[in-house]
Amino acid sequence: MSAAYLNIFFALVFSITQPTIIYADQEPQPVHIERNPGEPVCNETLKTCTYLVQNSSATAIISRMRDEIFGGIPLNGNINGDHLSVPNAGYISYWHHDETTLARMKFFIKEADRFEHFIPPVVVPIIIEVFEATDEGISEFEASLGINSSGNGKSKVSLKDSLMLLKTSKVSASLLALRTSREIEFKNTIRIPVPNLESFHFAHTSPHHTSFPNVSEIKTNNLGIDVRGEVSVSHEQQDLIRIKNLNINYGVKDFKNSENIILLQVSSPQIDLPTGVTYYIVSADSAEVATKKTTGLFIFGKNKEMVRKKLLVTIRANAMPWMQYIEQLATDDTNQSRATFTDDYKRNLCHQGNLDEVLNSLEPYYLRTPNGVPVLGFKLNPNLATLNTYQQYVNITIESSSGFKQQGQRQVENLMLNGGFLFKTLPQKIKDKPIVEFQVTLESANMHDGNFIQAKRKINLNYNTQNNLLTRKGLIPSDKPACVNSTNPN
Repeated sequence: MSAAYLNIFFALVFSITQPTIIYADQEPQPVHIERNPGEPVCNETLKTCTYLVQNSSATAIISRMRDEIFGGIPLNGNINGDHLSVPNAGYISYWHHDETTLARMKFFIKEADRFEHFIPPVVVPIIIEVFEATDEGISEFEASLGINSSGNGKSKVSLKDSLMLLKTSKVSASLLALRTSREIEFKNTIRIPVPNLESFHFAHTSPHHTSFPNVSEIKTNNLGIDVRGEVSVSHEQQDLIRIKNLNINYGVKDFKNSENIILLQVSSPQIDLPTGVTYYIVSADSAEVATKKTTGLFIFGKNKEMVRKKLLVTIRANAMPWMQYIEQLATDDTNQSRATFTDDYKRNLCHQGNLDEVLNSLEPYYLRTPNGVPVLGFKLNPNLATLNTYQQYVNITIESSSGFKQQGQRQVENLMLNGGFLFKTLPQKIKDKPIVEFQVTLESANMHDGNFIQAKRKINLNYNTQNNLLTRKGLIPSDKPACVNSTNPN
């Protein structure tokens, strides 16, 4: 093979094997992946036609053909040589002695080997949040919303009427504020995108079997949540969602009596949910599901007590076109997962910087998500990024005297953007302490790429679980930029 042909060969191979990279700043291109249907290859002497499937499934095509043309009757074994089969995953083999029927088969296969024509429906994202709450927490929650309470944590309305319609922003703000008191604890969020006029069912349960002395019967209940219902969007008022035949069952084990399952059961034939409002409901039953510590001076005054909690459920929904829903998901993902600098920002970076100073710029933070979940984390100062430091890899170790340990590895730019580095969920024994000390070790990782810069920092953090404050011990480094032409990375 000549040198010219070798060059062409390797150029072709290289172009085929190189991945296509689409950067976040580029506009997405319209997707077109459907191929034109193929042509059958027939041999009248052998009485067979073959077709290479382009867009569909060979088994699905012949199943539809058998039902629609032959009334579900198999053709194989016919004395006339008629047959319809899939010799392998991508081929259809067929024949029929009648020319009209054979022509119908050819036409049917080509028409079936296409993508379906459909318009995405309106989608209704339903969000159900589940909390555990003490009577005191429920009283505070209802008082903050301006709802009269009987003083024992129970609303004056009856259970069947206790679905309360309230402004979503007000409910979220109240639940968020009460998370700091530990009287209301977030447990779960269920997000269900449901097409209009469709039913939905979400279940995250496990069976719990209870046996009784001297009785052969075994009772079975489900732990976890099970949600069912149907969705409809109003024609006259299209920001109004109707949920029909709603059933919510939430089972939690009674910690004082493990054989007992406490169930929150909500059933409603119809609920109308305008956009921007939230329904909430409180269970009639309660269960001892948590421990609460009262701490005194040193080891004195400490005791444990079981706390009875009820279940509080909030429900909200809104309707939108399917493509708007997809665009919203894509926007959320872009805003929340950007982990690299933009090209404009990188063009303004200084060439040289001090990686030790970058690691020392660690700034801890504490925040709560809209549903009240606490989040601990830290970031590095993006103003200190330089061309020789922002792509360095860093090994991260977080430890506490209570036995908590977390490890990870990130690039410096990942630690400077978005949420930086997030702590994993803290165990309850740490949450029960008034003050928790963490030591964060940041050490550069040698990736053997020729750009390694050695640096290491140990930084101590204090977490006040009562006030939900995560702070750094000692002086926080100054917020001076690495160079005067630094710009905003986002």
